[in-house]
Amino acid sequence: DKNLTFYFNSKVTPFSQLESKIVAALKNSEEPCVSIEAEKSVPIEQVVRVMNIAKTYGYKAILATEPE
Repeated sequence: DKNLTFYFNSKVTPFSQLESKIVAALKNSEEPCVSIEAEKSVPIEQVVRVMNIAKTYGYKAILATEPE
C-alpha cells in the first residue's frame, strides 16, 4: 500500500516473510500465479521486488490495478 506495507492474502506480512508464504501457498499448484495488487502511489521498485520472487520460481505474475 501507500505506506509500503506488504500483504499476503489480505494479512499484513513483512517483506522478509513474503517469499516463503508465496512458495508454500503455490507449492502444489499446476499453474502457479502471483496476483499483485498495488496502489498507484506505490513505487514501481516495490512492485518489482514481488515480481522478482515470482520470476525466481517460474511463477506467472499478474499486476492488478484499480479501475479509474
